[in-house]
Amino acid sequence: MSNTSSNTKLSVADLVQLIETGIISGDFPLGEALPGERSFATTYSVGRPLVREAIQSLAARGLVEISPGRGTFVKQVTSFGQFDAVGLAMHSTPRQVVEARVTIESQTTRLAAARATDVQLGLMEAALDRMEHASDQVERVSLDMAFHLTIARASNNPVLAAMLASIAPLMAQLIMRSIADGHTAGRANPLHRKCLEAIRAGDADLAEEVMVSHLRVADSTFGSDYDEQLDTTTSLHARQLVASYGSLDALVAAVLGSPPA
Repeated sequence: MSNTSSNTKLSVADLVQLIETGIISGDFPLGEALPGERSFATTYSVGRPLVREAIQSLAARGLVEISPGRGTFVKQVTSFGQFDAVGLAMHSTPRQVVEARVTIESQTTRLAAARATDVQLGLMEAALDRMEHASDQVERVSLDMAFHLTIARASNNPVLAAMLASIAPLMAQLIMRSIADGHTAGRANPLHRKCLEAIRAGDADLAEEVMVSHLRVADSTFGSDYDEQLDTTTSLHARQLVASYGSLDALVAAVLGSPPA
């Protein structure tokens, strides 16, 4: 179990990642008890409440089990195949999420232009129609995501579709940040329809070009927060919406838990 510099102030996310690394490396074997809160607090120079929150996060993801009066036990040995991709990306910035989306969605869009069925094209159209008339921001984010994820499924490549779906919580935060900024939304949203038209026409080159332009709008409309932590900037720009749900996590859960019918 590695230590960190006493000058480094760790967050809950930092400690979660450190413990996960210990589980993967075998420092914390399957079925064995983790060190106690006091031990973690001393090793990493953090407070016990922070340790407690990190352990609860691990338990919520099924990596450890908390047994009152006995301790906390490693519940499963994670592998890279099982690893929580979003957990690894906790410190991602808007720029990094855009780069990831461009990498994945440039290809899903090209493939969808060649492979999308009439049913899938109809679902894309319906998502855009509803999004353009939605007054509720959570519904707008959900429908925006539905449009992009339907394109990914229309690629008929389940690996690419799964890759995009795996970063859905990060997509939700990025879209919230963009919608909160009228300038970004005003430039990006019309490109949805143009992308759909290119996919329907079977023009893979144009569809990819429009999708990349759509995703890259943030390059010129976001400010210095483009390179700040995504959850921080989303919480700031969408603070009223976040406040209405109590936390950013609760807001993201509402988006992901209420997909369009």
